[in-house]
Amino acid sequence: MIPLTIIGGGLAGLSLGIALRNRNVNVDLFEADDFPRHRVCGEFISGIQSDTLKSLGVDECINDSHYLNKTVWYYKNEKVLKANLPYPALGISRYLLDERLANTFTDLGGNLHTKHRFKNKDQKKPLIWASGRQAKSSSWIGLKLHCKAFPIEGDLNLHIGENGYAGASPVENNKLNICGLFKIRPAINVKKENIFIEYLKACGIESLAKKVSDSEIDTNSITSVAALNYKKSAHDNMTLNIGDRFSLIPPFTGNGMSMAFEAASLAVDPLNQYSNKELSWQNTIKLINEKQKNMFQNRLRVANFIHPWIYQPQLQKILVTLSKFNMVPFKSLFHLMH
Repeated sequence: MIPLTIIGGGLAGLSLGIALRNRNVNVDLFEADDFPRHRVCGEFISGIQSDTLKSLGVDECINDSHYLNKTVWYYKNEKVLKANLPYPALGISRYLLDERLANTFTDLGGNLHTKHRFKNKDQKKPLIWASGRQAKSSSWIGLKLHCKAFPIEGDLNLHIGENGYAGASPVENNKLNICGLFKIRPAINVKKENIFIEYLKACGIESLAKKVSDSEIDTNSITSVAALNYKKSAHDNMTLNIGDRFSLIPPFTGNGMSMAFEAASLAVDPLNQYSNKELSWQNTIKLINEKQKNMFQNRLRVANFIHPWIYQPQLQKILVTLSKFNMVPFKSLFHLMH
């Protein structure tokens, strides 16, 4: 069998590595960081099919997740929408989930190389890139923290503000994950533990800012990411891109974690065939790219159309007005983006 190399130890890379090891494929996986670690992420899995998780061999890593059934949207400090999710989302932190996946991968005999920033210079063998989006100059910043749980209405809260938005949802250990995307404000120059609160205030989301400020914040969980890039990564005939590296969906959908698992599921069988010398590498890339395009292109198109309505002031006002009159087709939009 031909051994495979995966670059990136996120959900797509780890779950793909687990599925391949379950098929006795030798896998080397390179991760620039270590486990466990915090990541900027909504930390809920929305829209995934249980059969997909089982086929990857990762279902036991998620079986104790919180079931999230209701969403509530706020415009600054005013509630504007309340809805039931068509089916439950699963709440679990990346800190816990990634560690479980990494342990499962190594328990199955996978070769995990942490704190190793893989360099592709003069690399001629086939590579599977699952390392997320390539960095690119951006005017946006993503922020995340965990804090001791305070009462929220519903299970998934979306707080829309001026040039930014944030979400709140429960994870393990009686904590809430607070995660947001904001237009960078150079005037905000505060200590690490206060930066999220100041961004919430600057966006007019004072009610959430106060709740977070009054709660017990896990300072180790405070994480940020900039240089966000929503364009497709460049590729060549030796490189396979999966997960966020192939297509990154706007974060408000809550579908990013599901897409990572789905991308890994699409790639398993063709990569297994390649490893068994039943498929050429070029045809493997072509087949997996077609599968990802067919599965994700419609939901990406819808999500990219809707995303500006969450952060552009004029579109926000229209969205808020429609929400107040129960004219937002929430369930239809949910199904189109999942």
